[in-house]
Amino acid sequence: MLGKTSIIEYLKKYFENKGYDVFIVNEVPTMLLNNGFNSKRCGKLNFLELIAKIELSLGNILEKEANDSINENKIMFWDKCPIDNLAFIDRDELDIMLKKLNTSYSEIINSYDLIIHLETIAKDYPELYTNETNKNRTLDKDLAIKRNDRLLKAYNDCTKRVIINCYKDIKDKQEKVIEEIEKILANS
Repeated sequence: MLGKTSIIEYLKKYFENKGYDVFIVNEVPTMLLNNGFNSKRCGKLNFLELIAKIELSLGNILEKEANDSINENKIMFWDKCPIDNLAFIDRDELDIMLKKLNTSYSEIINSYDLIIHLETIAKDYPELYTNETNKNRTLDKDLAIKRNDRLLKAYNDCTKRVIINCYKDIKDKQEKVIEEIEKILANS
């Protein structure tokens, strides 16, 4: 089953074909998990703070590099951000963590032009949900839905968020994501 990462790859090709320089900040948790870092070794809060610290640093560095691009038509996609830690912890814990990192929920939210929430396929098409495409995903369908719903709530106050519901065919989801991004690009 194709999901978020394959949609980002599709978006990269799509917008490059339209003349954009496309930059991607890959998912930090997967990078860490693939390299031996996990919550069992680091502790849950320390691991989430490490993720947030790397996401913020990497995002700042790569955004500066992207801004130096000669092409005026550029677009940057983040695969996750520190707010996504709310799938695992409460808002109070996140606020403490972000304060230690010299930022805040509102500062992070306001740094994005658009936040796209891709609903988990487990919600509407549980038969299509699989762990096979991501060796680090150990979620069962119910936990995937629970974390999806926590993130929906986490971004509830964000006015720059769109929710892309489940589609059985990934192409339908891709088209909806492109439609939402092109609305933002048309107004910028």
